[in-house]
Amino acid sequence: MTSPANGTNGNQQQESGTYEVPPFAPEQPKGSPAGSMTPEEFEQLCRSIGDTVGKGLAAGGSALGSAIGQAVGSYQQHSAKKAEKMRQALAHQQELAAQQQAAAAEKRAKAARTRAINARFTPVKGKSNAGVWMSALGGIFTVSFANVAMEELMSVIAVQSPEYFFDYLLPPLIALGLSIWLLAAGINRLRAGSALKSIKRITGSREVVTIQELSAQMQKSPAKLTALCRKLIKNGSLPQGHLDDNATCLMVTDNAYHYYRQAQADEAQRRKKSLEEEQTRPSSRKTGEPSRLTDAQKTFLKEGEHYVQQMKDLDAAIDDEEVSRKIVAIEELVSRILARAAEEPSLIDGMTRFTNIYLPTTIKLLTAYDALEEQPVQGSNIASSRQEIEQTLDVLQAAYEKQLDEMFQDMSMDVSSDISVLKAMLAQEGLTESPFKPTDK
Repeated sequence: MTSPANGTNGNQQQESGTYEVPPFAPEQPKGSPAGSMTPEEFEQLCRSIGDTVGKGLAAGGSALGSAIGQAVGSYQQHSAKKAEKMRQALAHQQELAAQQQAAAAEKRAKAARTRAINARFTPVKGKSNAGVWMSALGGIFTVSFANVAMEELMSVIAVQSPEYFFDYLLPPLIALGLSIWLLAAGINRLRAGSALKSIKRITGSREVVTIQELSAQMQKSPAKLTALCRKLIKNGSLPQGHLDDNATCLMVTDNAYHYYRQAQADEAQRRKKSLEEEQTRPSSRKTGEPSRLTDAQKTFLKEGEHYVQQMKDLDAAIDDEEVSRKIVAIEELVSRILARAAEEPSLIDGMTRFTNIYLPTTIKLLTAYDALEEQPVQGSNIASSRQEIEQTLDVLQAAYEKQLDEMFQDMSMDVSSDISVLKAMLAQEGLTESPFKPTDK
């Protein structure tokens, strides 16, 4: 039991804000809370504290798990972005490598084309340099020896001695002649170098060029240009140069010349076969009935029909619709030309180029176009060649139209003449007014 003194101290503790045990309070059981809290309340407090601590731990664990999950997600996103960047960098490197390889391949192909083109012509620079030196030296020597020869000539005239001529005048004259030859040779080399450079520029990557085109662009007559080409071929300036039999085309490669000769051989073989078939074919006319067409005229028509059939086959093989339209138009024109020739066989005699040049060239161009169209990679050279062939087909179509129109020239003249005669006869009979009678106003 507590003494009064303790009570006084308790009041002092209460005043000071501390818990004061009431005087004479019964002794609390061991393990119970101080004050007036019962054991049940204390137990409930402990449970409340336990629940609060459990909830705090659960909330902390949840927050910790969420933080860990976010950290893992962020790491995975970072890793994915890093992997994507690495993939893009690798793809970019591969693309650059592919572009470099393509550029290198294009460079090698261009270099190969340049070497192939240069192999068709001798170096122009060497000819030009040699021509400059020869012209310069020839000019200097010509002037020098001309002065010497002139002085010696005046001396010979003054002396009038044959021995003086052979001893003093003849050597300068010989030197002057050699100097003039050197000057002329240098000028010829310069001209040949300039002409070779022009031919190389005009020809470009092509293997065949027409004399007409060279003549137009170089402003020389076809005859002079043909002579120039023969000279360049002869002196080795065009190592692989050839002219066709009619001197209408210049071939700058042996490959083109081989195809030209092969085409000629095939054409000759085809004509021979056609003639043999024509000779062995039984005549449909009655015996003794004169034939309206000669053998040559029959061969002409047969060859034309054969070319028309080739055009139809190539038309079926070519996929381009615009080119196909042009082929159909040319087929129709050629068929009408052949029909007109069959009606008037006398026209065939002046149409040898029709089956010897125009139709074979048309078939050759269409065959080349078909081959170019089938190429898996349509590069710039192939596209340029195809466009050039398409433009040439327009020119051929216009030429065939003009050919057909000219075949009706005699008929038009006859018709005009018949109309004039008919009008005059009708006027004489009084059936119409005279075409010469003035009209009353």
